[in-house]
Amino acid sequence: MRAMSLALATSLAIFMAPTGLALPGAAQAASFDCAKASAPTDVAICSNPTLSAMDSQLGLTYAQRLATNPAWRQVERAWLVARNDGCGHAVGCLTTFTALWIRTLQGGSMPPNLMPLNPGACALTAVKQVETRLDGMPGSGSAIEETNTGYQVSYDTLSAVDNSRRGDPLLMCLVSLPSHCPAGDDRGKVYAVANLRTLKGWSLPDSEHDCGGA
Repeated sequence: MRAMSLALATSLAIFMAPTGLALPGAAQAASFDCAKASAPTDVAICSNPTLSAMDSQLGLTYAQRLATNPAWRQVERAWLVARNDGCGHAVGCLTTFTALWIRTLQGGSMPPNLMPLNPGACALTAVKQVETRLDGMPGSGSAIEETNTGYQVSYDTLSAVDNSRRGDPLLMCLVSLPSHCPAGDDRGKVYAVANLRTLKGWSLPDSEHDCGGA
C-alpha cells in the first residue's frame, strides 16, 4: 500500500484525541452491547450470528492495532460512520465492509490515498474542494472533490458536505459499482465518505446520472 502523504498524515495526527470507542467485552456477542442496539446497522449486526461474530473479531483486531498506533482511533471512528452511512442494515454490504476492514487492520498499514476499486475497500484522502451541484448556484445541491480524484454529488444540500473544509482528512469507501454499463461509461459508483475532523459522513454517487443516463 502506498504511504500517506506528509500533509495528510499531519492532518490525521490532529484528530488523535484519546476519547473512548467501545471495545469488546467477554460477555458480548459483538463489539458493543447488543441490548442497547437501536441504530439500523447495530440491529442488523446483532440479529445475524455471522455478522455478530465478525464484529466481535473486528473489535479485538482494532484493539490490538490501536495498542500499536493511536492514529487508528479516529480512522476507526470514521470507518464506522462510513460503514453505517453506506450499508445501513444491508447484511451483504456489512459483511463485505467488515471482512475487508479486518484485513486492513491486520495488515497494519493505513489505507492508501488511492481510489478504492472494490466494494468495501477504503482509502484515506482529503478534501480538495467543496462545491455546489450547479456551479455557483447555492441551494442547487452539494458536491465535493477529493485529492485522490474522487467526487460525489447530491441534489440535496448536505450539511456534512458543506461543513467540510479544504484539507480535511477523509476516509472514502466504495459501496457499490454500476452494472450493465455501456462501454466507457461507468458513472454511478457510490461512495461512503467520513470526515475525520467532524466525524460526519455521506453516501453519494459520483455523478448526477447512472451510466447510460443523460
